[in-house]
Amino acid sequence: MNKTFIAVLAALPLFFISCIQEEMENTECDIESISLHKDVSLLKTFCFAECKNLQSIEIPENVSDIHSASFQECHSLKSITLPSKLTILST
Repeated sequence: MNKTFIAVLAALPLFFISCIQEEMENTECDIESISLHKDVSLLKTFCFAECKNLQSIEIPENVSDIHSASFQECHSLKSITLPSKLTILST
């Protein structure tokens, strides 16, 4: 995943954004911070895995389910804002 991909994702009409797909192409991820749109409701398995430069992510209140290994190998991650409505946090 790269900055161009994120810019395109952010520009999509809101009704297209409801979940972050699993195993996104992110081996060259140079993103340091992510603030997900309020309409995102699901983070699938390995969605941000190996984003080694990711330092912080804001997960909106709409997210109720975070699948396993969503942040695997994100060793720089220092801050995660979790939603109060989170019901499933898979390990």
